[in-house]
Amino acid sequence: MGRPASHGGRLARGTGGAGPRRAGPVRRAVRRAGRRGAARGARRGPARGVPHRRAALSPAQPSGRAGRVTPPGPTIPLIAQELRALAISGLAYGQNPYDVDRYRRILTLSAALATLDAGVPRARVEAAYLSSLAQTTPLLAVEAVVVRGESVLLIRRTDTGLWALPGGMAEVGETPAGGAERELFEETGLRGRATRLLGVLDARFAPNRHGLHLIAPVFLLEAEGDPRPTLEAHEAAFHPWNALPPLHPGHERSLALARAALASGTPFFDAEPARTWDAQENPAGAVPGQPRHWKVRLARLLVRGGGWLFLRTGHR
Repeated sequence: MGRPASHGGRLARGTGGAGPRRAGPVRRAVRRAGRRGAARGARRGPARGVPHRRAALSPAQPSGRAGRVTPPGPTIPLIAQELRALAISGLAYGQNPYDVDRYRRILTLSAALATLDAGVPRARVEAAYLSSLAQTTPLLAVEAVVVRGESVLLIRRTDTGLWALPGGMAEVGETPAGGAERELFEETGLRGRATRLLGVLDARFAPNRHGLHLIAPVFLLEAEGDPRPTLEAHEAAFHPWNALPPLHPGHERSLALARAALASGTPFFDAEPARTWDAQENPAGAVPGQPRHWKVRLARLLVRGGGWLFLRTGHR
């Protein structure tokens, strides 16, 4: 089970909002760089002796397998974002002061990498990359369900000795389905392939020891072979649905919902409780974009202050 990954970006606004958010400086810089690169490629044309080729499938086109699309290849912006996430995770968990200095250096280099051919001042991109170091969105976890006959695959965790579905924190640079496949291998030694989304869990509605707000897609995986103990699981074995062993907190609910989804064919999700949405209200005299509540102003000040403190202490 991986350590929590830090997501510094904002969630995109849903369809019920007033409109899309304005892109930040990093995103605008990346878009301009992409447009200039495409224009240069069009002016240059194909290399000498190389015939014209048909355009390849775009990332949004199917790759030939139902329900799957071809992900984009690695690009400088994506590499920079992944390095940034790894550096922030290292800063959160690093114990050795020398390693902490190295993670600070990696974070700075990730900002420098994001500015390559960006067309905007490096200082502006670095400020956007280094200013939001706090986790302000739910963390993404994944869970894997492997079924054989009337039994489901479980692991016995090394931390509590209780049984659970294979799963853990998703990592930057992988899809949720890919994260479930990786966690299955790390915890059971089985190489599997996600074939179906069974549902999406919200950790607020299940008991957990950490108190973090996790969102956990649950996938059905196909895998062959025999599971084995690993560094993260004392045991890995199939158990009958009707005779489950003592379960880790929260996994009784995960298993019950997964079994219901397998029987019904309908993915599950946790509905949002009734609540009042006040963010889009703009009473007379209010200035759009200016937070009115003192808690909102304090939260923004702390996030910005965290980035400023890092710059003061981490860059000499």
